[in-house]
Amino acid sequence: MFHLIPIVPWLIVVLRFLLPLPWTLPVKVVAAGILLIASQQLLINRLSSGSVFAPEYPRPLIVLLNALFGAVVLLAIFQLALDIVSLVIGLINQGMPKIPVSVRYGMGLLAFGLSIYGVYQAVRVPPVKNVEIAIKDLPRASKATGSCNSQTFISAGCFQRLGPRKS
Repeated sequence: MFHLIPIVPWLIVVLRFLLPLPWTLPVKVVAAGILLIASQQLLINRLSSGSVFAPEYPRPLIVLLNALFGAVVLLAIFQLALDIVSLVIGLINQGMPKIPVSVRYGMGLLAFGLSIYGVYQAVRVPPVKNVEIAIKDLPRASKATGSCNSQTFISAGCFQRLGPRKS
């Protein structure tokens, strides 16, 4: 029932990031459950509304789920990078290094911070840019030099009904 691809980063985060943290078991289980829901949000959207692109949930919930999903993916990447670095250090020193808890907390803060920033950038309304286009040999007094967006076209009657073509 679960989607396999999103469950792999979640498993990495739970097994390699959450379990070594010095939290109580109920806190770890709740955190793992929340991250599981976030990692399976596309499946949940598809089952509830028929499409992954049209979720029928409140906007804040969608933003939160996307931020958590991004954090799961980033945490999995950071954890794999930490494991590779630990493995290389372990091969050089003939012993696996002990990872301080502060490194894991730092990874978590970085992953959640980057994820929140990414979702913020995705949902914000971009600033309006005015672009001036010069058209060669067009008189300055021409009324056609004004700019219109699609709403202006409709409301100002820029698309006037044309009569039948005369040949």
